[in-house]
Amino acid sequence: MRAAQKLQELVQRPLAELEALLGATQLAGATGQRHPLRPEVYVRALVRLARQSPVSASVRRRWLRHLPPAMGPELARSYAVWTAALQAQGRALCRRRPRRRRRCRSRPTRPSS
Repeated sequence: MRAAQKLQELVQRPLAELEALLGATQLAGATGQRHPLRPEVYVRALVRLARQSPVSASVRRRWLRHLPPAMGPELARSYAVWTAALQAQGRALCRRRPRRRRRCRSRPTRPSS
């Protein structure tokens, strides 16, 4: 699906940072590339919505051509906000639990450019 690939390209960096944190938390279902925040999930939802809409096929095609690239910047901002929130919660946890400080220092770092 080209729309998913285009969206993936637009959010690649903030998504990689978020996935690093999700992987570090070892949340069930959030490891690797299999979490519900993936760009493909958003595109699949958009496709389902377009199919259910009472508009012509040509309008649906235009939606699916133009909406994923338009969603990219906002989704990238959302990923950045969620990453910052997870990092802040991790720092707050480290301050509250000093005996676990060794584990807190092993937080993932941001990927280098």
